[in-house]
Formats: sequence, C-alpha cells, structure tokens
Amino acid sequence: MSDWCWEDPKDKKHYKLRAPHLERLIDHVDEGGNLNDYDDVPSDIRRDLILESQTGKKSKKGSDVTTGLSYPPISINVLPAQTAHASTAALLPSTPVSHESLVIPGSREQAVREYCNWLESRANDEAYKADFRKICQVTLDNRLDLELILDDPDAGFFVQRGIQIGTARRFLRDIKEWATAMRRQITLE
Repeated sequence: MSDWCWEDPKDKKHYKLRAPHLERLIDHVDEGGNLNDYDDVPSDIRRDLILESQTGKKSKKGSDVTTGLSYPPISINVLPAQTAHASTAALLPSTPVSHESLVIPGSREQAVREYCNWLESRANDEAYKADFRKICQVTLDNRLDLELILDDPDAGFFVQRGIQIGTARRFLRDIKEWATAMRRQITLE
C-alpha cells in the first residue's frame, strides 16, 4: 500500500501513487529528470493518474477493491535543492572506497585507459562498452586518475556529464577489484 500522492497544481486534487507510478518516477530521476516539485512529475504519469482516478471513481467510488478502504489525500512536502549538484548527490549513494594499497605501475592516465578496457572487456552489449569508453574519456578530459577518483567517489560528477548512472557506479565500484587483479598479474609474471 502506497502513502504517496501527486497533487495536481491546477485544481489541488490529490492522486494516489501506486508502485508502478513510483517505479516510473524512479526511472525518470535515474534518467536525469528532476523531482523538485509537483510540476516536475512527467506528463505521461500525470495523465495516467488522472485517467486511473476517473476510471476508479466510476467502478470503486473511492475505495480500494481488495480492502474496501478509502484513502485520504496525503501531501508530499518537496524541499528545493540547493544546487543541481546537491540534488544529484542526494539521489546517488556515495561509494566509500579505501585506496591505501592502490599501487598501479605506469602512468596514471594509462592506468585509467587499462581500467576502462578491463571494464569494457567484461561487457557484451555494445551500448555498455560505449558507456565505458565515454566515462574513460570524461575521466581523462578532466585530468582525473584512479587515486583521485577513490579520494572523492562522486557518481553525480559523471552523471552530470552524460554518463548513465549504472556505468558511473560500476566505474567507481570496481577500481579496487581491478587494482587487485593487476597486482596478482604482476606477481605471477
């Protein structure tokens, strides 16, 4: 049972948000959309809420079929984000990673390239591979290296530069695993 609703800014009517609506809102945010106030709810979700409400009134008269209970309107208080970075950072979990033993031979930019190649080699889909090439280029264009990224793992930084959230999180998450694999490989040689 959902306790969330959307308030139509025009007539102040409340529409109950069910799990499918919430999933679509999450997808909207994951794809870079904002939800800072009621006006930010995508129009297709608004349309579906209104249509479902009209259909539901005719058949259910405001009650839930399974429980027979009617739901009172619930307000969602939306706080404005301080900055675009702050709103993105609030939506993305930080990835705390320690780099005390991150020792990678060779140049820092070469390590970034090798790491991205390693990530790409673990993907089958061409779109995923292209994402890893893109995040590699963003990293190098911003003169970042793997140690700097581990010092301040910020998926929002990459998302703001057009990287998909999953790619950004994977990039941050697997650095230590890759460094460990590289150390083992060097030890075996």
